[in-house]
Amino acid sequence: MRITNKKELAGETFVFISILFNALEPIAINYSVKLIQPILFAGLYVFLCSILFLIYVLATKTFHEIFNKKAFKYILGVTAFIVIIPSILIFTGSKMTSGINTALLLQIEVFFTLLICGAFYKEKITSKKVISSLLIAIGAILILYNGNLNLNLGGLLIIAATIFYPFGNMCAKEALKLSSPAPILFLRTFLGGITLLTISFIFENSAQQFLPDIKTIFFSVIILSILTVVVAKIFWYKGLKKLEIGKAIAISTASPAISLIFAMIFLREIPTIYQIAGLTVIIFGVYLLTKKTKLETIT
Repeated sequence: MRITNKKELAGETFVFISILFNALEPIAINYSVKLIQPILFAGLYVFLCSILFLIYVLATKTFHEIFNKKAFKYILGVTAFIVIIPSILIFTGSKMTSGINTALLLQIEVFFTLLICGAFYKEKITSKKVISSLLIAIGAILILYNGNLNLNLGGLLIIAATIFYPFGNMCAKEALKLSSPAPILFLRTFLGGITLLTISFIFENSAQQFLPDIKTIFFSVIILSILTVVVAKIFWYKGLKKLEIGKAIAISTASPAISLIFAMIFLREIPTIYQIAGLTVIIFGVYLLTKKTKLETIT
């Protein structure tokens, strides 16, 4: 029991560190996609991440694991469900809404994670997880409502993106049984980056604007790549290896609190009373999820 507690504590710590950096992501995305084509920006920063992850692979001496055929099919799933599809939806949707909404609407993921992982991955669904997830969802709904019932297309695209993350995390969980984190991170960003850039060149006709655009958002790409993808994902995978997917995802929903602060500083966005109330409920839900209790029962 003591070993298990230490393992969970280490996993929770790794996940928490990752969200500190992840909190920057929706802010940087929201700022940058208003300057250039969203899929082009996604492709640029994801591909740059692959270069940084290649360095990580070489440093950890796991280059040979890149050719692991058994893990490759799961890595393709990670690439599709975590990198390609969500990036297209989130980056495009972010261009149509605020940085705060981008950060907070992503919290709908906890609903889909609880549902999908419970149904297909056979993770235990406890009463505590259900109550905590409902609280987090209620907080997200308050933020989404924000004083009116109008939901723009950008918000819908961001919500749609969260449906794919649980499938990607399930693939990642299987891939981690066969490979170290470094090769997975490299392959998912390398393949994802190339795919996103190709899609952008075809559908956004961005080839002619490639050099001017990359100059416009050069520092955003660098910061987003190094902090919110490389550093954050390294800690995320370390945490995921020690925790259930549902719990790791739920803990990560605390990141909007930090995103709100970043939005106020960098985007000059002032949170409304609905956003603050929703954020409070989300934080309480996360606290309830991570708090140890003897009354936890399987539902």
